[in-house]
Amino acid sequence: MMMALSTDVRLPKRIMPVFPDRCVVCHCLPTSTAKINTNAQNPLAVFLMPILYLFGWSRVEFPLCSACKPRFYFQRWGRTVVCWLVVGVAVFAAMPHFDEWNRLTRKFAVGGLALIALVPYIAFELFVPRSFDVTSGSASTDYEFASEEYAVEFFALNKAENPSAKIEIR
Repeated sequence: MMMALSTDVRLPKRIMPVFPDRCVVCHCLPTSTAKINTNAQNPLAVFLMPILYLFGWSRVEFPLCSACKPRFYFQRWGRTVVCWLVVGVAVFAAMPHFDEWNRLTRKFAVGGLALIALVPYIAFELFVPRSFDVTSGSASTDYEFASEEYAVEFFALNKAENPSAKIEIR
């Protein structure tokens, strides 16, 4: 059986998360906090109707020490920028080779090549998880931790605060 690469804790939307009094990155005493905005909209629905992206946002505040803050934000935004750069370069490099194709076929071919170019990025995201991330759904929120120890402590704190709630650790 393969070891989990990140440890996820799923909380129902109605529960306000309780974090251990330690930095999510280095586990020392936190001297600050940080916030992550996350959107619970279905990505396919947003793709088909982009106006939906304006709705469904929530914010999560969590403990972070001042020394880890720049690293955390660089990791979060740097990886996103790298993803968009890979897609942009792949599309820019591939488009001239498909000039003679019809428009719809060209879009599918270039889109497929962009996805293939993203394979190393996706593998990196999978095997080197972010220190902390959040994924929202319509009924629950997944808190993703690189540290299994921190995730277990987060799970225990939230389960103690809400004993009847359906809280899962994966």
